[in-house]
Amino acid sequence: LYKLNKNKLKKNIVSIPLIDSVKIKRNIFGKISIEVEETKILLYYKYDNKYITLSGNHIDSKENYYGYPTLINFTPDTILENLIKGLNKVDYETTKMINEIEYNPYKSQEGTTIDNNRFILKMNDGNTVYIDIPNIKNLNKYTTIIATPGMEQTKGVIYLDTINDQIVFRSYDAIQKESEDKAKKSETTEETGN
Repeated sequence: LYKLNKNKLKKNIVSIPLIDSVKIKRNIFGKISIEVEETKILLYYKYDNKYITLSGNHIDSKENYYGYPTLINFTPDTILENLIKGLNKVDYETTKMINEIEYNPYKSQEGTTIDNNRFILKMNDGNTVYIDIPNIKNLNKYTTIIATPGMEQTKGVIYLDTINDQIVFRSYDAIQKESEDKAKKSETTEETGN
């Protein structure tokens, strides 16, 4: 134990992907104590097949870690960095309620990008959340929103990407009905020639 190289041991432990920091102490009786601080996985980035930790490190691991959101498509580096910083402001247990994250810039009907910081979150409970990076702190309200009476039976889309912190919820049924009504109106317009 006295010949043990603390620096070499520390280097070996820190090389483990999910270890953030290590403190090694040895007392005069030869007892060694190792204090390890683990990092937490934030998400799996499918584009480069790596896990991203809360500290922003990309871990190339042969292990499969389960229970973390998957960012399913390419996201530009600066927006990815801002997403990671933003998710660090969200309660960790809330982030684990996310199943999939899709980078989805908001575009006008002409195809012009209006908001390139927007994401669609598919939640584990069946809801969909629209969020953008400036409003990502609104995700901390998610557990309160879904605890509202009636929300356990009704699933839908929650818009948390609004400017004035207003929460908008639309059920999947209402969205479907609106889509059907629009299609009927379009058919009627084509038939009448107007």
